[in-house]
Amino acid sequence: MNYASIKDAIDHGAAAEVVPGLALPMMREIASGGRAMTAVKHPLGFLCFPVLRRGGHGVCVHLWTSGVGQTLMTSQMHAHSWNLTSYVLYGSLRNQHISVNDEPRSPTHRVFEVRSHGDVDELRATPRLVVSRPEADHGYSAGALYLLPAGEFHATVAPEGDVATVVLSQSCPQAADLALGPVDTPSHTVTRARCDAAETARAARLVADGLAAAA
Repeated sequence: MNYASIKDAIDHGAAAEVVPGLALPMMREIASGGRAMTAVKHPLGFLCFPVLRRGGHGVCVHLWTSGVGQTLMTSQMHAHSWNLTSYVLYGSLRNQHISVNDEPRSPTHRVFEVRSHGDVDELRATPRLVVSRPEADHGYSAGALYLLPAGEFHATVAPEGDVATVVLSQSCPQAADLALGPVDTPSHTVTRARCDAAETARAARLVADGLAAAA
C-alpha cells in the first residue's frame, strides 16, 4: 500500500476497485501483529495509522470511532501545509469549508502556526486576527473522494458512526500548518497520545471488519 499505487488508481478513476483491496490486507496484518505500527490518537479526534512518510508524500488510514480519539485542539478549524486527497473506505462524514478574513478590530479568532516535533504539536499564537465563518458543508460516504488544497481552512464535522478513510498527502513547502483558536488563547502545546499494541490491534481489526462488511 504505497502512495504511487493509490494515486494512480485515483487518477484513472479506479479508486473503488483498488484502494479497499489494498487497505484490507494491511489492516488485517496490523491487527494480527504481523506489521509493526502504532496508531496515534490525533488531537482532532480520530485515530491515525501512519502507513508511509517518504520525502514529501504520505499515506495514512484515519478512523473515527467512539471512545478512542483525542479532542485536545482549541479549535477544529485548521489548514494544512500539504495537498490532501481522502478516500472514504466506509461510513460517512462531512467536511466544512471555513472562510477567513483579516479583521483586527472585531475578530472572532486568532491564527496559530502549528510546529510539530514528534508527538508534540506547538501552537504559536500569531498577531493575525481574523473573522471566520463556516461556509460550504459537503457530505462524503463510502467510495467518495475529496480534495483539500494546502492553505484552505476547514473542519471535519464529527461523524455519528464509525468512519475510515485513506489519506494521501503531498507537502507544499511554501505553505504552513495553521489553526484557529480563541483570540485570547496564548501559545501552547498539544501532545499526541499513542495507542499500545493491544489498542492498535483492536482498532485495525475494527477497520478490517468495516471494510469486509462494506465489500
